[in-house]
Amino acid sequence: MDLVNEITQLFRVLSRDEEASLRTSIQRFGILVPVILDADGALIDGHHRRRIGLELDRPIPEVRVQLRGDDAVAAARDLNLARRHLDKAERAGYAVQRMTSERPPSKSQVAKELGVDEKTVRNDLARSDYSEPERVKGKDGKSYPAKRPNKTPKVEPAGLLVEEPPMFEAELPAGFRVLCRDARDHFPDERADLAFTSPPYNVGRDYHDDISGDALPHAEWLDLLEWTVKVLVDGWQVGRLVINVPFGVDRNPYRFIAGDVVELLERFADVEGLGIWDKGGISNRTSCGSWRSPSAPMLRDRAEALIVARTAHVREPDGLVEVDGRRYSPLLGPDRFPILTQNVWQITPARQGPQYGIDHPAVFPVELAENVIRLWGWPGCHVVDPFAGTGTTGVAALRLGCTATLIDQSEKYCQLARRRLEEAK
Repeated sequence: MDLVNEITQLFRVLSRDEEASLRTSIQRFGILVPVILDADGALIDGHHRRRIGLELDRPIPEVRVQLRGDDAVAAARDLNLARRHLDKAERAGYAVQRMTSERPPSKSQVAKELGVDEKTVRNDLARSDYSEPERVKGKDGKSYPAKRPNKTPKVEPAGLLVEEPPMFEAELPAGFRVLCRDARDHFPDERADLAFTSPPYNVGRDYHDDISGDALPHAEWLDLLEWTVKVLVDGWQVGRLVINVPFGVDRNPYRFIAGDVVELLERFADVEGLGIWDKGGISNRTSCGSWRSPSAPMLRDRAEALIVARTAHVREPDGLVEVDGRRYSPLLGPDRFPILTQNVWQITPARQGPQYGIDHPAVFPVELAENVIRLWGWPGCHVVDPFAGTGTTGVAALRLGCTATLIDQSEKYCQLARRRLEEAK
């Protein structure tokens, strides 16, 4: 299925009046809003504008964005939803299509796409012909939705034995380790100076080897994070922890995640500050019925929190240089220090997806990890990331002359982390 059909099947066609209005506008003024193409030239947005423009022989302005695959599909959904006010039936149809897709999102994610609360999505699905997937018991004894079978099974050539690709045997830089295990596991000889991590946000993202589907009950998610912090403080004996989380998730009710994490950290350390990662960009999409109205406008998240805590294990840093009797970190020049000590960092999000060699649903930019290590680390310090994903923290540490231990429960992501470290040497 091409990109246009994959998106347009989720929405109704233009009504006769809408079609006539758009045609009249293009006849009088031309196409004022460019159509948008992905990196391969496939249409992301502007199907009707282009069709009518071709019929009327009008110039068709185009904008190409560097997106492919799932990223392009997600952008197309956002652009279509931004200008549509769906009625109840259309909203339910959209939810059913998303929940029965090859890689169904969580209901909370569908709610965010539609600009409604999760309860509304559940009610819409209950009134439709949608049926919940079969549930299976996980290793922890709890019940989770069974993964849907792949609708396009791999077909192998007859008579050929296709073997699994070999594990990537990376020769890691000295002082670097990638450990495929639970973040709460710890061994007596493991120590680190600084911990920086971006834990799973618990919003239903599809992480590899994550049987919970990133959708634990909130209390269980907090318990996972609490035990991880306890291991970092009492086991790894880190001097500082920096944790990146969203300010909040969900909408009705809104859950202040950053507040939960601050409260949790205060049990083990002294919270030193709250930073803001400003990712830039804005979205024009609002909740249904609230356009230019105070009835139900929604605040769209363009920033995430960086929570900094100091533990009892903080020690005097090594690797400083002495200038005129004062010691400075060579990672912090006089031009950089005033910028990094502001609590708002404007950093563009990382590109992610197989086309960029980073197949992970929640990649943060290397610059974010570099800023953390520059400000709270020093040359030669050891950094640990207990939710390392594809190893971005390790890449930042390598660039700055530090060492790192990266931990993740997914062998797939551990392999990607090893590969990135090998390539970054």
